[in-house]
Amino acid sequence: MQGRSAGGTLAIIAFANAVPLYGLFALDWAPGTIAFLFWFEAAVIGALTFVKVAASLPGDVPAIGKSVVYKRPPRPGGRTSVSSSVPRIQPLGAIPLFLLFYGVVLLGYGALLLAALKETNYVALAQRAISSSGVLLAMALIVGQYLWAFWRDYLRGPAWQRRDPTFHFWKPFGLAIVAWLAFFFGFLVLGWLNSPLVVLTVLIALKAIAELFNALVDAQAGEWYRVDAEN
Repeated sequence: MQGRSAGGTLAIIAFANAVPLYGLFALDWAPGTIAFLFWFEAAVIGALTFVKVAASLPGDVPAIGKSVVYKRPPRPGGRTSVSSSVPRIQPLGAIPLFLLFYGVVLLGYGALLLAALKETNYVALAQRAISSSGVLLAMALIVGQYLWAFWRDYLRGPAWQRRDPTFHFWKPFGLAIVAWLAFFFGFLVLGWLNSPLVVLTVLIALKAIAELFNALVDAQAGEWYRVDAEN
């Protein structure tokens, strides 16, 4: 995405994260409502990644080696490029494996949030959250944020990415899981401190800062490219 303006992306991210803050301060959203929105965002990421994986099949990566290496040039003025080696995903197994892996992660994330909030009924929590004023708008903004990213990075991205299921398969994992664990521990702290307003404000603010920082890095760094497969 080097050379592209990040203005639109930054504006969408800022607005999408401002709505939960408004709901927290002006609409008295409960902690469960914020937790539901975090989980809903993870579900949206998974749904759009599934579309990318399915649309990129059968792929055009030579079926040799057990892993595929991707690299990214450094940002302007930087010296270190980013490299990532991931297991190769075979076309026949891409869809069922993604549904299995991401489904387990998503269910685990939901269970952790429920445990942190000491909730036992996710359906009831989701119903309460959705019925809260302004939550449907927040959900629509989350969907819009990732549809924008889908259009920008996938539909308008390098052609080889639209034919490489392995590249898309692994993207939601890694740092995303670290972030979800951070949210879980944040909600645990919320329960210990009994100060939901402060803790939730910090969680939302940190999430927004991380997303804005990643967007700026994406705008300045070079495009990912695929390296020859490794055995």
